[in-house]
Amino acid sequence: MQIELSSKQKKFIDKYMKKSAKDIWEEKLINLKGIVLNGEEDNQQIEDKINEWILVDIKVAEENTKPYKCVCGRSLRYQYVIKHRILDITYNLGCECVKKYTGINSKLVNRVLLKKQELNSMVDEIIRKLNESEIDRQLYLLDYDEIPNIIRQQLLIGLPLTDKQLEKVFKVIGKVNDKKNYNKKVHNVIQKLTKEQLEFLNKLDYEDKQPLIISLMDGKKIYSMDELKGVELSDIALRKVELNLPFTDKEVRDIKKGKKTEDIKYIEIASKKLNKSQYEFWCSRMSLNQRKEIAKYIIEGKNICDNRLVRGKSLDKNIKKQIQLGIPLTEKQMKSLDI
Repeated sequence: MQIELSSKQKKFIDKYMKKSAKDIWEEKLINLKGIVLNGEEDNQQIEDKINEWILVDIKVAEENTKPYKCVCGRSLRYQYVIKHRILDITYNLGCECVKKYTGINSKLVNRVLLKKQELNSMVDEIIRKLNESEIDRQLYLLDYDEIPNIIRQQLLIGLPLTDKQLEKVFKVIGKVNDKKNYNKKVHNVIQKLTKEQLEFLNKLDYEDKQPLIISLMDGKKIYSMDELKGVELSDIALRKVELNLPFTDKEVRDIKKGKKTEDIKYIEIASKKLNKSQYEFWCSRMSLNQRKEIAKYIIEGKNICDNRLVRGKSLDKNIKKQIQLGIPLTEKQMKSLDI
């Protein structure tokens, strides 16, 4: 389904990208003749300064076809519609006849054609990228103050940049920030995001967005909900888990701190459920990591081994005492019993 351009987008394209053959012709002649304009001239004054001849249009046929005619009778693929502004006569000419009639070198005419084709191609690329939702993958560029104002305007009205424009933007940002190829790497990472991930990224403030982009580039760990069970998460962190996005370094530190707090809380609750003998064994014979794991089992009543199941088995004295006291075992201890 083709996206219809808004009125703002159409005006922007018409103003900055869809120059007519006549506009390009005038620009080329101004440069060629070294004409200086003060910016206040109207179209008529510009034409008076430039030449008696005006390029009205360029008609381009499909490849390997020559449906157009020059006044000299030659079949043409490219036809230049030239007007003599004083005599008010229009001619349909080929490249060589333009030189004969106007005295203007055919190289300039070819440059006009190439420029017009380049601009048309540029507009086609923007519209194609717009229909592919490419704009969502470029909005992060608005966070950089260094980007040219015209580029900022283009992004703000929802028009994606062409590949050529992106190259220029990367050069500007890289030059200012002294980070060669850094922004290309950022761009490549963002291209791999899903639509939902992009929407989330683009809604973040700069302070939250940039650390996330760095985490994506560094390939930071992506946490699952199971790993974060019992840890209090911010709305942003929770959404990252749902979207399979990595945490920033600060978020990872907060999570580890939260896990530590959670482990201590479990240990405190579990220790209150133990009798005196269990508590003495718990404190003197078990490592902190064992207590962290077993604390949950004490609260949940899991991994308690029936003494009758290991009768006659050769056991480590600590595991044997642990079973006798009715203290839950770690997963590793359970596996070692092979029951």
